[in-house]
Amino acid sequence: MGAEPLAVSAMLARSKDPRFDEVEESAAVLLRFPEGRLASFVVSFGAAEAARYEFAGTKGRVVLEPAFEYSESLRQVVTIGERTEEKTFPRNDQFGGEIEAFSECILKKREPEASGLEGLADLRVIDAIFESDATGRTVRLPPLAKPVRPRRQQLKTKRAVRKPRLVDVDAPHD
Repeated sequence: MGAEPLAVSAMLARSKDPRFDEVEESAAVLLRFPEGRLASFVVSFGAAEAARYEFAGTKGRVVLEPAFEYSESLRQVVTIGERTEEKTFPRNDQFGGEIEAFSECILKKREPEASGLEGLADLRVIDAIFESDATGRTVRLPPLAKPVRPRRQQLKTKRAVRKPRLVDVDAPHD
């Protein structure tokens, strides 16, 4: 969205499943951004597995599925008007690129893009989610301008890690 949320509405839920005695099982969140833009998401540890996101705008939509996998290729479908294009992204080592970029920041004494201000921005939204659920009301957030936004030049890709070739040895235990 290129901006931070201005308001948060959320509902959290737990079931009788003991796995969720100390953590919410599900969350449904609506975020209001500047210029009348909205975003919503639902997450759940207890629901059937799904990993998809969809962006819908004034001219079309983008669907990525699976959206949060590191072990397989990602399939993107872009529809603008009547025209649809599909693209597949090969699986990659997302964390390797992040670690390398962070290491370069340390070695070259550069401020990482994901600075403390980025963490503060995330925590403001998380706190607002919990407050909205507790009060049953929308939580308004004061504007927060971040001086650095992610740029395409920061992207670092690494080839996916392959499973190692196994050797025929006895197990170290019975």
